[in-house]
This record gives sequence, structure tokens and C-alpha cells, in this order.
Amino acid sequence: MSMSTPFIESFISASNEHIPEREPAIQSTSNALNPRPHPEGSYFHDTNRDPRRVANPHQQPIAPFTDLDINTDTKTRSASPSILYHITPQRPLGALHRNRRRTVHVWQRGRGDTSLTTRTR
Repeated sequence: MSMSTPFIESFISASNEHIPEREPAIQSTSNALNPRPHPEGSYFHDTNRDPRRVANPHQQPIAPFTDLDINTDTKTRSASPSILYHITPQRPLGALHRNRRRTVHVWQRGRGDTSLTTRTR
């Protein structure tokens, strides 16, 4: 039994598209990241994906941490993905939602500052 919806289908089949932004800095960042449309709005770029797989809470239950192909498997998901969520004027933040798993959000804007914390003896 498939639990796919048109929304999920369009997200899964979404290809990398040219992002029609007007500001050169936004376009430059978009070109460097080559992001994909995110189902919650805006764009995203994978920065890290855990090779382990866990059961997808939106699909039929299966044994966790199975070794299945990430590109074709919809019954499992990455155990710990990290994405860069790229918000643009043309695709602003999407709808409020509730995550079923632990989620950490880090807000970044502009050029980052470097901070080094050390222990003195």
C-alpha cells in the first residue's frame, strides 16, 4: 500500500532548478549550493547524511537501521541528516509544522563570526 501524495511525489521528483532571484548575492549563493526545492518552502542543500537508515514515520513500520538504497527507498530515512535551508525572497519560509523526530535549527545570516573557546589551567 503506497502512502504517497501529490505533494510528496512532486518533492521526490523535484530536480535541481535554476533559482530566479534578482539580487546578485542571492543568485551567487544559490549557484554555489545548487539547492533543491524543499517541501516546506524555500530550498535546501544536503550538508551531511548519516549512512544509517531508520524507519520513516510516514510509511509502513519496518526494522530500523536497515541497509537500503537512499535514492529509491521511501520506507526509511537517514538517521541524522543535516541540511542547509536556503530562504529567499522568491521562496520564503513555509508553513508551521510539527516534527516527529528530534530537530535542531541553527539560524545564520550573512558572514559568520569565528569564536574559539579554550580551557586555561
